[in-house]
Amino acid sequence: MTVKFETLPDRMRFLEDSVVVFDSDLAPLQLAPSGEEIIVSTTVTFPDLMKGDSYAYARGTIGADLYRSCMSFLTLGPQEWGPSVSNPDSGRTLAESVLGTVPSGVDSLYVLAKVTRTTNPSQINGNTIPVLPSSGDWTVCAGGSLPLEFLWPLSRQIDVRLRTDASGDPVYNGDGSRDIVLERRQSVITTLYTYWRGGNDPTNSGWTYGGTAGAYGHIVAQLDTKGPSFTPGTGADMQRGQSNACSLTDTTDYSSVYSLDLRIIPVATLNTPVNSVTDNKVILYLGMDTDGATTSRVFDVLLEHPTRYIYAAVGATNNLGSGSTTITGVTIGGVTATPLVTANRSAPEVDGGIWVAAVPTGTSVTVVVSTSNSGYSSIAIALWAGYNLVAPTVPDATISSQTVYGTTVGSSLVTVADGWAIGFAMDRDFSGLTNIVQGFQNMDFPEGISLAYWCANSKTDGTTKLVRAETNTASSTGTSTRATGLRWFAASFH
Repeated sequence: MTVKFETLPDRMRFLEDSVVVFDSDLAPLQLAPSGEEIIVSTTVTFPDLMKGDSYAYARGTIGADLYRSCMSFLTLGPQEWGPSVSNPDSGRTLAESVLGTVPSGVDSLYVLAKVTRTTNPSQINGNTIPVLPSSGDWTVCAGGSLPLEFLWPLSRQIDVRLRTDASGDPVYNGDGSRDIVLERRQSVITTLYTYWRGGNDPTNSGWTYGGTAGAYGHIVAQLDTKGPSFTPGTGADMQRGQSNACSLTDTTDYSSVYSLDLRIIPVATLNTPVNSVTDNKVILYLGMDTDGATTSRVFDVLLEHPTRYIYAAVGATNNLGSGSTTITGVTIGGVTATPLVTANRSAPEVDGGIWVAAVPTGTSVTVVVSTSNSGYSSIAIALWAGYNLVAPTVPDATISSQTVYGTTVGSSLVTVADGWAIGFAMDRDFSGLTNIVQGFQNMDFPEGISLAYWCANSKTDGTTKLVRAETNTASSTGTSTRATGLRWFAASFH
């Protein structure tokens, strides 16, 4: 494969074997994280079709003999079935099913389907109606549509899409979310000519029709045939509806039933992302820095916004030398930050907390930490950016907890529905902490780090979150035990 990157005036493109895979003039897409996938297993039923019949009657003479004969057929007339928004024929509406919802900002769906037909329809003129997707295999639904059956004159398909009105405009719920709906469609093609002579007169030789199919019905099955008969008489007994007529009894059933599995992945154009900071409350993790005694650190922020507040979790210790260490101030992007929750160990060998500052502009920020023992302080920082929060400088709740190594501590943090919580944990010796586990929602942290951070969305439950942290072992430098304990903080916002 040949990969090529080309720049044009005000435009960039990536090509793979001459196929354009990215073009800056086109709206790129992003898939929601795998945790946002919607998994559905359901049953899809297509009803039997509206049917009619055609009837052929012939009579005449061969020499002095009178003969007559008849044939009867089942027909399918032109018909359109589907959801109400598709304007189906009268009486042929197929109700849609709601499969789930997606948040504001999602504007399309990436859909995979796996189907198995569990009830087969009757044959059409002796031919089995095939299932188009490979049974039991995952199939990509282009545009959310999946054709299921086609054999002239019948076709069937399903559509998985975001709800719209009859004009094709999006339909939103009260909270800005949109419903994902499953639609069924079945159609019998329209013809431009009739199969039967005008008048529909059963007393004359020729074709007549009945039922709902009308004169445009397609023949799909033979029902009966009789003759030719040369018995004396007028031959009227084989006319439609007479005593010796061909049968018009319908023994077919064109209903279909499918077992359907779906993987639905919400998709958003990048100019309206799922977590758009212009639309949603969100806290984004920006990075962590544990660069020893350096008091000034630079972080990339990228997304500017009038509602942006930067949160800094800062820890400082005196493990580079002797004496106590206390954090005396924090600035973020040149703005003096406000402490939200702070505490130090009783020694006081560890000092830390969470600070916040309004920094609406700039694609990078510098965090400066001042301490009382700057020549011997080791500093660690974790950073987040919050957008559209109702009270960004007034947490809904905070916690500050402490434990010694080999023990586990749990504390409760109250959260608000659709709110966010951030937290961090630190030890006196930034190289001696071997295991910090279980932040919000049982997230695990890798071993060998000395400042752990976590961030979680409380979604719609608004329940109390249990935050746990532990240190399992202590490390020693000479005769001094460093990992003597853990200090950790958390705060919730909405």
